Amino acid sequence: MRFGWLLLGLTSTFVSAQNLFDPHFQESIPHHPFPFGVASGDPGSDRVVLWTMVMPGKEGTTQVGWKIATDSSMHNVLQYGRTSTDEGRAGTVKVLVSQLPAGSTLYYQFTWKGLDSPIGRTKTTDIDPTELRLAVVSCSDYQTGHFNAYRHLCTQHDIDAIIHLGDYIYETSAERWGPAKQRRRMYRSHLPGHLCINLQDYRTRYAQYRTDPWLQEAHRLHPFITVWDDHEFSNNAHSEMSSAAQLERRDAARQAYFEWLPVRDHPEKQLYRKIEFGRLADLWMLDTRQEGRMQQAENAQDPRWQSSDRTMLGMQQSEWLTTGMGASESTWQILGNQVIFSPIHDSRVFSRVPAIKMDRWDGYPAARNRLVRSWREQAVENIIVLTGDVHTAWGLELQSSSHDDLSATPIGVELVTPSISSFNFNDILPRPIAWEAERRFKKKKHNPHLRYLDLVRHGYLQVTITKTDVLADWLFFNPRRSTAKVQQRRSYRYSRGIPGLERVRKKSP
Repeated sequence: MRFGWLLLGLTSTFVSAQNLFDPHFQESIPHHPFPFGVASGDPGSDRVVLWTMVMPGKEGTTQVGWKIATDSSMHNVLQYGRTSTDEGRAGTVKVLVSQLPAGSTLYYQFTWKGLDSPIGRTKTTDIDPTELRLAVVSCSDYQTGHFNAYRHLCTQHDIDAIIHLGDYIYETSAERWGPAKQRRRMYRSHLPGHLCINLQDYRTRYAQYRTDPWLQEAHRLHPFITVWDDHEFSNNAHSEMSSAAQLERRDAARQAYFEWLPVRDHPEKQLYRKIEFGRLADLWMLDTRQEGRMQQAENAQDPRWQSSDRTMLGMQQSEWLTTGMGASESTWQILGNQVIFSPIHDSRVFSRVPAIKMDRWDGYPAARNRLVRSWREQAVENIIVLTGDVHTAWGLELQSSSHDDLSATPIGVELVTPSISSFNFNDILPRPIAWEAERRFKKKKHNPHLRYLDLVRHGYLQVTITKTDVLADWLFFNPRRSTAKVQQRRSYRYSRGIPGLERVRKKSP
């Protein structure tokens, strides 16, 4: 009988919060007190952010309890407390718990109206780690395939954190677009069915993505370190928005992001930040979209393209990054970066017409050269640029001089993760043409710093870092089938004192 009253109470709660989400999505929300699971993020040596969501009811503000323990049975509780949420925050709950033991696996749980959430697992960073293992993901389009990379990550218990480099959601409509091959590979429809414009739209889209069981489970098992790219806002987003409608849409997208992702809150919704992994590595999470990116130039004839005052990061973020990297005493400097940093020669891939991709760092050469020059002047080395956005896998060497000179000794590497499910070359072109594009990209006279490229597979990147080496493992999956089986694996190593990326031959798991 008590169970019947519980369902009745939950049903009335869901009805009272219908204005949060698109009505078509509202009907599909599981009748569960924690319908979107639990999550953690932004770990430090003594702190971590905990997240969940409950459906706020007619009472307005509602209280949610939380606790964190050293064991999965939640007996050895380290800390506990209560916090509140309401419809103004879409019922989302975020708690920054501090004074935790360093380098520890911890467990957490929420309580609401006498009901317990699933038990989440998280980690704090080690003060002096000897090894760091990160999973790097990007570009997870709900419509275009299964989230098999997340599913595989649910089996990887030695991951210290998952870095999501953006396009966590896609703001696009549910229309089936493009050639027939692409239309056939759109498996799930977005809700709302139209382009995300207002706060309800973005909240609905995040909620829909969090109903995916493998994304929800990956959040439960691992701390996430996230940053937005463009599709959390709009395609090819930048910071130079002027109209009232553009600003309103941007603010709605920002609010929804901070509501739904386990990131540290910031009064101005600033997202760039530093995550420390002891003396082994500093992780600099960059915002190359909203903080200071000027509008993209039209093409190589646009006088704005080569202008010396153009910025990708903005002056404040650039100063924070260059000063911090110059003063850092950590062995490795890791950049969580959205779009390809290295120069890419595209001009002979599909035509003889010079091709400059203006949405990449190639479209902001002055900003890139200023950053590279600061590394050279401050003798910053051992740089690892982690990149998403392009839906394909790349391994590139970073040069110690201007990026116009590709013959210098590498000072680091750029490792680009493929998409989890978003369309790549294989989804748009016949595979033989995609393979030919790979061959042309890899010509030494065009891209001598390019060591690895895969334009046709989906998956994620694992990066294992020690004092002496960086091991990059690209793991590939077929998003057209619901399976966590590794389709293919490629591994490369970058060692301190030994120039360049070196292929490592490993057996697929």
